[in-house]
Amino acid sequence: MERIKQTLAENDVKVDEQRVLTEVAVFADKVAVAEETVRLRSHLTSFQSSLNMTSLSAEKLTLSFRK
Repeated sequence: MERIKQTLAENDVKVDEQRVLTEVAVFADKVAVAEETVRLRSHLTSFQSSLNMTSLSAEKLTLSFRK
């Protein structure tokens, strides 16, 4: 962090702290959505595999829905 501050100071770059905080919040929100999308895709794949099984149990389906 200090290197970044030093580089900004050396190049006379002004930083709007509020803008940085806003951008960080937007980025964090996008990352959270991406993680949830990956998790949902994994659950759907697992559920689809369960549906394709010949010996499908109600317990396995219930566990898939709970995730």
